[in-house]
Amino acid sequence: MAPLDRRARPRVVPLALLVAASALACAHATAPRPVKLTRAIEPGPVRAVDVSINMASGTLQVNSGACALVHTDLEYDAERSDTRVRYSVREARGELVIEERRARHGGRDRPETRWDLCFGTETPLHVRVELGAGNSALNVAALDLRSLELEFGAGNAELDLRGDYRTDLHVDIDGGTGNVTVHVPRGAGVRVRADKGVGNITAAGLRRVEGGYVNAAYGSAARTIELSIDVGVGNINVVEG
Repeated sequence: MAPLDRRARPRVVPLALLVAASALACAHATAPRPVKLTRAIEPGPVRAVDVSINMASGTLQVNSGACALVHTDLEYDAERSDTRVRYSVREARGELVIEERRARHGGRDRPETRWDLCFGTETPLHVRVELGAGNSALNVAALDLRSLELEFGAGNAELDLRGDYRTDLHVDIDGGTGNVTVHVPRGAGVRVRADKGVGNITAAGLRRVEGGYVNAAYGSAARTIELSIDVGVGNINVVEG
């Protein structure tokens, strides 16, 4: 029998390798990229502004600075989220709404929603935050904050309230599952009412009283922060200073 001519033998590529290469090429060709929404909003002639922040899932960062009323840097997946920012004024009171209007579940490789909000320090604010799932860091110490409500389903939340507020301040936090850390000032009177289903409560620098915790300045300081925290499963950590 004549020997086979090796030069004429066809090269066979394994099917699994072809499939993997095709999938990789498609992934690079169609990899979703987040949409960025940047806006700067002036408050106008208002006495105060009601702020509503509604995020289905993702990461929320709030800071303060020379930002007029607000400067937004919002990253999100346009295929599963319709994110909108709107502002209106009626009878010298502003209303700012930042929301995901139609959030849909995506695949494993979808971009994460990330919102970075910078608020100005001169306008009185009443803030309400609703976060379905995700982490939030709210540094509101320098804001002219009049009230704050934070509600989340799952995730960790950190608040910095170590500001010299112009009026008494009421803060309500209601969480499902996750840890809450709140930094409070020494110069203002602070009273904390904390309740949890499963987890621990620590209040460094505060003393235990009937119904909660207070700091040394409570009852004598010019300004008072009333802080209410309710978490289903998770730890509550309040730190003075």
